[in-house]
Amino acid sequence: NEHYYEKDGMLIERGVNGDRVLLYAGSPSHVHIPDSVAEVADMAFYNAQLEQLDIPASLQRVSQRGFLGCDGLKEVRISFPDEVQGCRQISVPFP
Repeated sequence: NEHYYEKDGMLIERGVNGDRVLLYAGSPSHVHIPDSVAEVADMAFYNAQLEQLDIPASLQRVSQRGFLGCDGLKEVRISFPDEVQGCRQISVPFP
């Protein structure tokens, strides 16, 4: 489809300036947002049972409630578009 596609349980809208995750209906606890995604829409991951989340360097905007209810997150890995002090990615653990 030229407007939408599904990737690992995510409904993604194609966009001129990058794609947007509209909804996550998957069951894996580890999600890698695709490198083409620039935005996470409001309530996209509402109450998702995520434990690990990989955020690509392409992500520019996350709705204030994009990850509302994702209380089980244990680790978020964030990629950078450019190297920062010798690193291209950082892992943020949650207690």
